[in-house]
Amino acid sequence: MLAARFSGIGDIQVLPVPISQDLPDGCVRIRVEAAGICGSDLHNFRTGQWLSRCPITPGHEFSGTITQTSGDCGSLTVGTHVIADSRVGCGTCQRCRSGRRNLCRNLSFVGESCDGGFAQEVILPATQVLPFPDTLPLRYGALVEPLSVSLHAVNRLAPTPGSPVVICGGGTIGGLAALLLRQQGHDVHMFERSIGRQTLLAETIGTAPLPLDAEDWNILFGSEGPAFILDATGAAPVGGDQGLQAFFRA
Repeated sequence: MLAARFSGIGDIQVLPVPISQDLPDGCVRIRVEAAGICGSDLHNFRTGQWLSRCPITPGHEFSGTITQTSGDCGSLTVGTHVIADSRVGCGTCQRCRSGRRNLCRNLSFVGESCDGGFAQEVILPATQVLPFPDTLPLRYGALVEPLSVSLHAVNRLAPTPGSPVVICGGGTIGGLAALLLRQQGHDVHMFERSIGRQTLLAETIGTAPLPLDAEDWNILFGSEGPAFILDATGAAPVGGDQGLQAFFRA
């Protein structure tokens, strides 16, 4: 089969790799349908920071169809459409045993500690796989992981019904958060430097570019600024008292 193999910083190539004939007990073999490129994949490509070994096949945002099972795989059977739970816990600590492997101190991710979805097929433990509705196009499954991040952020933000929301960053996470908020009836003002992204979000979701004029800012949000801001950039200059409002005062 073909797989994108990361062999070192800046070195990733699509290469033929042997198909493993052995399927460990409790694991499933998945034929990959679609895979997304996460910001962490780009970071690893540039730095290799979070990878535990090389070469490795990256990719944790993917969907596919089970083609083989081994041993007890619960309700998962051949033909089931699935997505991957990207989080890989140690499996032995108290948090993992209680079902909270997202809090594992040794947490890693599919595509960083084990081969991921940038390949024609992948083998994962059945506990690492979730069924995906066969009533939806399977390729949509590659967006479930980033969508879950956006949904969690929107739920944590919990904006007052009908209130305007500012989103900083119109990438995948910010764009999906904007989609969710628009569906909830919020006016979404997008802080995004890319004109292309800004235009795409405005045309497809109905977001509004964040006004750069201080007077317009005050008309929209009052002198204290917006009550609800979601930062989807992770960029230090955006946050804090010297961040977003300072940008507009400049």
